[in-house]
Amino acid sequence: YQSFFLCSLYRRSSSDSGRELFSICVKGGGNKNLMELRDRKVLVVGVGKTGMETVKFLLGKGARVSVSDSSPADKIAEQVKTLKDWGVSYETGGHSGAMFLSADTIVLSPGVPFGIPPVREALARGIEVISEVELASRFIRKPTIAVTGSNGKTTTSTLIARILEKNGRKVFLGANIGTPLIQIADDCGRYDVLVLELSSFQLQGIESFRPEVSVILNVTPNHLDHHASFEEYAESKMKIFSNQTAEDWCIYKSDDTVIVGYVPEIKAVKIPCGVREGEGGVSYDGRGIKYGTDYYDLSGMKLRGRHNVENVMAAVAASTVMGCDPRLIREAVLEFDPLPHRIEYVGEIKGAKFYNDSKSTSPDATLRALES
Repeated sequence: YQSFFLCSLYRRSSSDSGRELFSICVKGGGNKNLMELRDRKVLVVGVGKTGMETVKFLLGKGARVSVSDSSPADKIAEQVKTLKDWGVSYETGGHSGAMFLSADTIVLSPGVPFGIPPVREALARGIEVISEVELASRFIRKPTIAVTGSNGKTTTSTLIARILEKNGRKVFLGANIGTPLIQIADDCGRYDVLVLELSSFQLQGIESFRPEVSVILNVTPNHLDHHASFEEYAESKMKIFSNQTAEDWCIYKSDDTVIVGYVPEIKAVKIPCGVREGEGGVSYDGRGIKYGTDYYDLSGMKLRGRHNVENVMAAVAASTVMGCDPRLIREAVLEFDPLPHRIEYVGEIKGAKFYNDSKSTSPDATLRALES
């Protein structure tokens, strides 16, 4: 049995700044079941929160699950006990090539590099190596907005979710923040739309994952302890649109030199942010945002800094193509409080104001905070 629902979306015409309302039929209420897991030998690498949820999901599908983690057993004693209770074979303190090469599929938890020797050898042998997001997406049929970038992912994805909720949608917000996607793979029927924050780690391991709306905020050097090079890091980010078609949307920062180099590869409808008015994307005039015929006055917005204006532009574009009411979009933007540890005002001592921006994970993020 396969159920369906209609999701009204807005497509921006390249020759007309107005809206053309259309409906797409999105398969929902059931699972894709693109992957038969019963009796399939699946190795899960890494037993953090996401890894353990992945093991639980796979066991429920009848897979023959094994686990490998580089941490010593005494450092992950709780997980080891759970794996024993579940009857799962495991190794700790390192990764053995034999366990990797005996698997049909390997699922890497976020943070496990593709460059470790047993993964490289498995790939060379033609063994499927994927991320938890890729695995989960094969069992989910729901409209999906996926957000990535070196900076601003959490603010933007959370703002998109708030806008959708204000428009009456039931929203799942998760993946790289909060709840792992695999945790709702069998229980996504209660949501109207999924908003996923995705890291380069998660995107590096996708094969067929295809969001209806992809958002690429910016790409600057980051996580180079995980990726072999900046080029590999950037390529991982760009995989967010790799499976999109002309029926989908890709929202991106128009003046990011790295992203612009990949724009010709985007097959989805392109929505550039930061363009001049009249250039067919989302523009900012110093006071408000314009997208098509809609203008959003940002006077009174609680978010600080030009980088947050860029985040809001992306959120406005994503919520617009999902059919949200412009009035409610603006209300949600103005009501949105800055998230903790992001240019968070702490107090003033002897005339000096102190801010907590401990979520900055790169020099570029810190510079943006100082500029604000």
